[in-house]
Amino acid sequence: MELQQTRPSGATATVAPDGRGAGTRGARRKRAGRWVGVWFVLPATLYVVVFMLAPVVYGLVLSFTDYSPLSRTGPAPVGFENYVGLASDPAFRQALGVTFRYTAQVLPVVVVIALGLALLANKPFRGIGLFRASLYLPHIVSLTAVSMIWLWLYSQNGMVNGLLEAVGMGPQRWLYEPDSALNAVSVMRIWKALGANMVLLLAGLQGIPKDLYEAARVDGANAWQRFRYVTLPGLRPMLTYVVVMDIIFLSQSFAEIFVLTQGGPLGETTTSSRSTSGTCARSWTARSGAGASRRCAARATGWPPMAAERGRRGSVRLRTTTGAVLVAGLALLLGGVALVVVMRSALLEQVADAARSRAASVDAADPRLVADDDGFVQVVADGAVVAATPNVAGVAAVDVRPGDTTRVDVGGEDMLAVAVRSGDRTVVAGQSTDDVADATGVVTRLLGVGLPVLLAVVGVTTWWTTGRALAPVEAVRAEVDAISAAELHRRVPTGRGDDEIARLARTMNRMLDRLEDAQTRQRRFVSDASHELRSPVASIRQHAEVALAHPGRTSVPALAGIVLAEDLRVQRLVEDLLVLARADEHRLRLAAHAVDLDDLVLEEAVRLRAAGATVDTTGVAAARVTGDAAALRRVLRNLGDNAVRHAAGVVALSVASRDGTVSLAVEDDGPGIAPADRERVLHRFVRLDEARDRDAGGAGLGLAIVDELVRAHDGAVEVGERNGGGARIVVRLPAG
Repeated sequence: MELQQTRPSGATATVAPDGRGAGTRGARRKRAGRWVGVWFVLPATLYVVVFMLAPVVYGLVLSFTDYSPLSRTGPAPVGFENYVGLASDPAFRQALGVTFRYTAQVLPVVVVIALGLALLANKPFRGIGLFRASLYLPHIVSLTAVSMIWLWLYSQNGMVNGLLEAVGMGPQRWLYEPDSALNAVSVMRIWKALGANMVLLLAGLQGIPKDLYEAARVDGANAWQRFRYVTLPGLRPMLTYVVVMDIIFLSQSFAEIFVLTQGGPLGETTTSSRSTSGTCARSWTARSGAGASRRCAARATGWPPMAAERGRRGSVRLRTTTGAVLVAGLALLLGGVALVVVMRSALLEQVADAARSRAASVDAADPRLVADDDGFVQVVADGAVVAATPNVAGVAAVDVRPGDTTRVDVGGEDMLAVAVRSGDRTVVAGQSTDDVADATGVVTRLLGVGLPVLLAVVGVTTWWTTGRALAPVEAVRAEVDAISAAELHRRVPTGRGDDEIARLARTMNRMLDRLEDAQTRQRRFVSDASHELRSPVASIRQHAEVALAHPGRTSVPALAGIVLAEDLRVQRLVEDLLVLARADEHRLRLAAHAVDLDDLVLEEAVRLRAAGATVDTTGVAAARVTGDAAALRRVLRNLGDNAVRHAAGVVALSVASRDGTVSLAVEDDGPGIAPADRERVLHRFVRLDEARDRDAGGAGLGLAIVDELVRAHDGAVEVGERNGGGARIVVRLPAG
């Protein structure tokens, strides 16, 4: 039998005892325990091989081919053609230059500032923990989320421009000017990377032995000399690591560029990664620049077998289930590892307590030791063993100081040894850790079986729950897909409840209501317009045919007069339709000038009197509005013509101004408008029954045009009844 002691340095001391054979039980457990580490490392190894190493190798192979994931043929070898093309691509050369400038201006700043913060964080002061955590916090936040925050900070109304305006400086277009865009992105990246670099350099500082600083102080070195000759040499490995990793990360910068600037303006922030990704997205080919195939494949596929399937994205149900399983799996894996580590630590502490109790129970002056296969005891005086249990008889004293613990191998069995001082002697007691290995192994095997089962339950539950939740969405989608222009009366199922899907269905039904109403109005509009246009066209044709068949019954002036009258009617109708079409498209171009409305009303009264109408203007008072004079003249003309058409004798025009509102009233003493028709009369092609005759009734667009033009002036039209009978139409406009 031999005893092996593992020292803190990792070396193992072996002492030959009295020749007893090694115990097979402990040896077997020791060999089994070696596989525990392999199982813990295996998931990480598989992840690196499948998701990192394999895509890199696969992408490298693709870089020597002409390949598109959407093509049916496989990759075609092209040798170094891609790399030669890359060297001659001016856009990619510019992107490489941007990447170099971006790295060159971020790297020195972030390393120097991080080193200064690490030196500050290495000093003990009140709130040091909060200081370190606040510096490290940006690193754990997603780079995309950080970029979105800085996008708002740099916006026209963001905090940065707000601060500039507070000190009397104008706002800047940080992300839209070629001179400032890359600098703005660099500031964001420096802020994001400071925390991680500070923590790494702080770890390096704390690894420098304090004895070196003490020796330097004794030799009379000042603070700068200690930093130059002690700190920097001690930090050289960590500084090298930080610089190399920062160069790698900065050369692969994509997310912040994509979110903040999209590579603009004028390509001033297009890095090589952004350039390659944009080329892949546009052409879906790996031969979009020399060497770009490798980077396209790695970024676009994630792993090789998925390259040809990139064009087909999984459903929401599949993505949700996959995400839930991945998150749950990661959480369970971390929880399982933490459980095993904590349990093993607790069990080892119990073993150490048992060994201490056994050592404390030994009378060092008169030791009476009993053989124990699960442990051992040594009584040591002046470095020599004066008494020991039979299983360690003849073995040199275990090198452990009182109060400390160490691991020793006794006959192939791992034991934890502790030392307790008893008078002028030291009692060393060891206790077997086989029970710890057994318990850890059982828990590890249970987790190895239980976690996959639990993940399967999570996946099935998420799949089923997501399917149930998305079933109404699929029903809505199927119904919408079946609705055609001829079936706008159909509606999607709304279901019960008031969740997001039910609100979506009701919103979609309201949209279908609006579409159906718009289609109905469009059809009615086309039908009415066709009817109105057909009448003058038919009249012109009729008179022309009569003139051709019976030349003596008409004269050229008579025929020309009829044609001209009908043509003017068509022209007015087309102009009215054009105004309404522009109103529908929000393209009415109205001037905004001060207009004396009373002058326009008096002009309209003169026109109506010239046509033979009796017009009362005693109610016209001075009033001014802001608007388009031509549009307001058209409003007055349409209202005047409508009143004259229906008046029995008198048309009254009045203008009044009160409380910032100008009211224009047009009244007639005709039959009036029934209450049920007062809102409908403002619609297009609406003519009341008694006015259906086209010679008296017009096309039914006059009041509709009035309503559109008044609303374009932020006004309103009211249809009512005149005192004593008749119609009263009031136009209210904001005073100018």
